[in-house]
Formats: sequence, C-alpha cells, structure tokens
Amino acid sequence: MLDANRLPQRLSAIAFPGAPPLHRGDVARWLWPRLRRAFPDALAACILPNGVQLVHLGNEPRWMTRRLNRLMGQLGRRFSVRGRCADTWVQRPLTSNAAILQAIQQVIASPCREKLVDEPASWVFSTYRDLLGAVVSPWVSPARLANWVPISHLSTRALAGVNSKNTHHGLPPDRNALLLPAPAAATTEPRLTFLATAAAAATRQTPAQIRQRGSTRNIFVRLAILHGSGSHRQLAARCDCSLRTIFHILTRDIEDEVHAAQLCLEDPRLRSFENLPQPSAASTDSDRMPRSSSFGPTTRR
Repeated sequence: MLDANRLPQRLSAIAFPGAPPLHRGDVARWLWPRLRRAFPDALAACILPNGVQLVHLGNEPRWMTRRLNRLMGQLGRRFSVRGRCADTWVQRPLTSNAAILQAIQQVIASPCREKLVDEPASWVFSTYRDLLGAVVSPWVSPARLANWVPISHLSTRALAGVNSKNTHHGLPPDRNALLLPAPAAATTEPRLTFLATAAAAATRQTPAQIRQRGSTRNIFVRLAILHGSGSHRQLAARCDCSLRTIFHILTRDIEDEVHAAQLCLEDPRLRSFENLPQPSAASTDSDRMPRSSSFGPTTRR
C-alpha cells in the first residue's frame, strides 16, 4: 500500500529562451550532480535540451519547486543568463502504482518522444542508464523502483518498445512493468579509443577526461589491462601520467565501476555522445530548442 505522506510527484522545469541548451556537455555535467544532491529520492530524472523532468518522493510541492527554482537560478548565474532561467511546475501526487509507472516511463521516454534519439539508452543524462547498471554510482537503482513498480528484465527485443518509432507517446507496450533490456552483444574488438569512450560513458564525462586524475582515468586503465590493450608505458602516455600512477591505479578496488564501463563497452547505444553538443564561442537562437510538449499537463504551484 502506498504511503499517503510520501507519494511520488512529477516535477518539471522548462528553460526560458535565453538559457543555454541544458543537454550541452558543460551545462549537463554541471547540472546533473547538483540535481542529484537536491533530489536524492528521485525515482526518475532526465535532462532535455529545454528542461528537466523528475519523479520525486514527497508531498511538499512548494519545497520541491523552491529547490528546483533555486537550482535553475544558480545555473543561470553560472552560465550568464540574463533574468530568470526557467519556470517550474509540479503535478498532483501519484496515488497509484499504475500512475507512478506511467510517470517514470514518460520521463524515460522523453528523449525518444522529442526525436532526439531512437532509444532511451542512447541518452546520456537520464536515470535509465542507472537502471541498466551502466554508470558509476547510480542515482536510481532497480531495488529502489521495485518498492513502487514491478520491474521485468527482458531481452533486447523489449527496447524496441521504448523508442520513438514503435510506441504511442514513447511508452512501452507492456504497461504493467518497467522494461530493462539486456545490453547488446559486442561487435568490435576493444581498442584504446573504444575503452576511453566506454570509461567516459560510465562516468558521464568525455574521453579526454582520461588525461585528468579521477574515475574516468582509473576505469580506462583497468579496462585496458583487462582486455590486453596497450602496455603500461602506452597507457601512461595516453593518460599523460607516470608509470607509478598506472601501477597505483591497478591496486584500487573499483570492480563495480569497471563492470559499469564493461556494459558500455559491449553496447554501442551506451557509448553514444552525439546528443551532447559542445559549447560554442557564441550562443545563438539556433542552439536552443522550442518548448516541448513532453512535460504534459501539470499543476502550477
């Protein structure tokens, strides 16, 4: 039975025309960890070019909208947006498991409905990747969702039901369970470039991040050793670090992180970065997308 004092709610923020595209690499990487800290109990989250969508636990809509408004205001100041950066809406509480499941599916399928990607696994800043176990330190886990909706682990065939081509409004045909497809089989021999991309995908960074100290470099080195790609000296040269650093990385216990990167390595959908445009010298109106219908009818607070 659902707890009336802690019901999930759908929360949305729509960016104003003066804001940068929220899915742009530098903007999304700034926003995602702060969004996670602000809403740690979210059941689903997605950053779109023109807004943010969340399903979050709690019956305090004013607190939720204030927190999201404050975060979008910080984003506006960080990226020199004149005036307000976004407006926020919150829906009424979701009072049934079916309503919760539909809201989560709508958030996950948002990039597909907007025809940004064909499959939700290809969208980097979505908790769908967290459910697949393809990111380091996932925000949302299947165990958390299992308290609210049934989850079915199906074959890759299920993913065809969660794309923009084969569904009505991007929703899976099976509305009684959230579909989590198995990753596709690997089709290429791992090489250093693919390994760097997989490590970056698992940490939601860029491949260039292997030249900086951090999780992306650590995962890349472990993957390279695991697949026998490159000597220690070659890895040190690629990572712009010393041999001592490479040996130190090999002593660390990061098996879970390596497993997430291995999933990205085996599935080309999880190595997709084409939906993350890089910042340009000058932003133009063509960089911004019109307001979307993905957010659905809401109750403004």
